[in-house]
Amino acid sequence: MLSKFLKGLQGNRTTPLKAAIDEWTRAIEADPQNAEAYVERGTAYYENHDYDHAIADTTQAISLNPQHPNAYNIRAIANYAKGDYDHAIPDFDKIIAFVPQYALAYNNRGFSYYHKGDNKNAIADLENALKLGLDPFGVQQAQAQLAKMIGNKAIDEYTQVINTNPQNAKAYIDRGILYFETGDSAHAIADFDQAIALDPQAARAYNERAAAYFAQGNFKRGMTDTDKALEIQPDYAFAYNNRGHAYFDKHDYDRAIAQFDKAIALDPQMFHAYYIRGLAYGKTGKRDKAIADLEKALQSGLSPGDTQQAQALLAKLKK
Repeated sequence: MLSKFLKGLQGNRTTPLKAAIDEWTRAIEADPQNAEAYVERGTAYYENHDYDHAIADTTQAISLNPQHPNAYNIRAIANYAKGDYDHAIPDFDKIIAFVPQYALAYNNRGFSYYHKGDNKNAIADLENALKLGLDPFGVQQAQAQLAKMIGNKAIDEYTQVINTNPQNAKAYIDRGILYFETGDSAHAIADFDQAIALDPQAARAYNERAAAYFAQGNFKRGMTDTDKALEIQPDYAFAYNNRGHAYFDKHDYDRAIAQFDKAIALDPQMFHAYYIRGLAYGKTGKRDKAIADLEKALQSGLSPGDTQQAQALLAKLKK
């Protein structure tokens, strides 16, 4: 029964919204105690972006049937759409009490907490949503938001370390990496600049700054930095890996493969290098080598997106 109430909102309605609203209005006029009719009309109002009427209808449905999960669901997401997170969260609480395994409710409550500045509860809810299972787009959103929140928290912690000891080159490198992971290449580069000013022999700072330059599309400066990193530390596998990624992104697959060869020779456990090299082999028609690399990479546990791409290419190559 609950699955009926918690049905998806998008792509299921065949009746035009105005006609649906009129239809459920007639049903309500015929039976003003029909909670389901209020929920259905509220759903149509929500889909029509008329959030106030959606909230009014679902509130009436709840007064008639306080055990109707989808009434709370529609009212919650309507309040969320209005930016009224204080009213949305208690309704998400209700939905979760009705259906403890409902991943989307955790996801929506988590984003509500985030918008209120409550990162602790937001992180807990988004982690629960991911454990319970979301659709691919939901997973992508939740993972990105989690990374941002966790990264921002860690950035603040490194900032405190730097304020206490402004000569700590490693702290600048670590904070720069976090900035880069949250998509802020400009602040990342500034931190790597500072780290290099404090320690001109910090190979890691050059390599990480190279990654930030590559992300900005500045291939020349990125290569200059990896050259410097390898000059300081010739056995730096991550620098070769970094260069391999850059060549791959430029569709220069032979040069990418050569860089990954060097990275893997220095560190045979660098599984992500096998993954991208496998993609590069696939691009150059080297089927057997692509299969071997992708199978090796999958043994390590790639990210969900990379795993999906590797599995899809493997299936295609093995046909």
